[in-house]
Amino acid sequence: MNTPVRTLLAYLHRLIEYAAFYGVLFTLAGLFDRHHWFLGLFTHLKLPLAGCFIGYTLIELVARHRHHVAAGVIFALVNALPVLMLCLPAPHQPQPTAPATVAQLRILQANILTSNRDAAALLSLIDREAPDVIVLQETGRRWLSDLAVLTNAYPVFAAMPREDNFGAAIFCKGSLTAGVTRASCPCRHLLQKPIACRCGTGILPVDVARASCPCFMGGTPMPRAEIVYLDAYACVPATRARLTVNGRPLTIIGVHLFVPYNHATWLAQKRQAQRLASLARDVTGSCVVTGDFNTTPWTARFQDILTDSGLRDSARGHCLQPTWPAFLPPFMRIPLDHALHSPDVHVVARRLGPSIGSDHLPVILDIAF
Repeated sequence: MNTPVRTLLAYLHRLIEYAAFYGVLFTLAGLFDRHHWFLGLFTHLKLPLAGCFIGYTLIELVARHRHHVAAGVIFALVNALPVLMLCLPAPHQPQPTAPATVAQLRILQANILTSNRDAAALLSLIDREAPDVIVLQETGRRWLSDLAVLTNAYPVFAAMPREDNFGAAIFCKGSLTAGVTRASCPCRHLLQKPIACRCGTGILPVDVARASCPCFMGGTPMPRAEIVYLDAYACVPATRARLTVNGRPLTIIGVHLFVPYNHATWLAQKRQAQRLASLARDVTGSCVVTGDFNTTPWTARFQDILTDSGLRDSARGHCLQPTWPAFLPPFMRIPLDHALHSPDVHVVARRLGPSIGSDHLPVILDIAF
């Protein structure tokens, strides 16, 4: 090998070693994500860092640098193991044994992106998958207008339009509950009455002016879909539906947590997570929480939600299903959209839906309980 080629290879090798050094720093920083928002940014890079360290290990193996090979293997495992854990079976998954009494449900979870104008793609996906419950984030007024057709098949619903990427909506089939719905309420005009909240005017199509509606007087069942708040200070809406399926109670909560891009939003996301865990703990019966969590499964924040709420991650046993950003290939995406469930819920199937014009991919969850 002539001298110029050897010099070039030596130069490239030094660059690779510098890159590996930064990879080590990023890996170590991510291990302390509980203590600072900036360190948490590196936690999301588990999959690309694992791939980089595997490549680095192979290069050092060819170069016969045994100590570097050992370091590469160690840091590849540190980054890869949290991802591989998702492929392990969920612990003690309950297996329904009496088909006649088992309640089954399909849930479609999607962050649809406020600026996305491809409502036809979402409606087409709903038509193909026929979910029983649809949980949406980033619903603006135009989106709710485009989705108004859903209220015929999904008469139990609640929505809050927002133009700041924090709108929320939930749609449930009428067959899932015996409560008062838009179709059965004789005061249907009230179900579109705007009400004021601390951050402006929103539309709660189901949870409205109960005192003025005779349908909610005298002990008649209350509507089963509503808007709730995980952070009263920021007034960011979440959705909740209380349903009955084959006589079994089920609560579905849809959330959109803050992006922790500075100290203030990092603390706000922490408060949201704590409030979410509290809501889940207070549920009577089965519970499912879906939404855009803006965090990956291997962060301390996500693990705290699981521990504090008693819920389980539906991704366990289904390997990595990255949802964001949708335009990148799978190995370059990260899982920000999640579905958690109480221990009595069995995950029959979990998969990603096709692109609907959003920067997030939908999650389709089939459950039995």
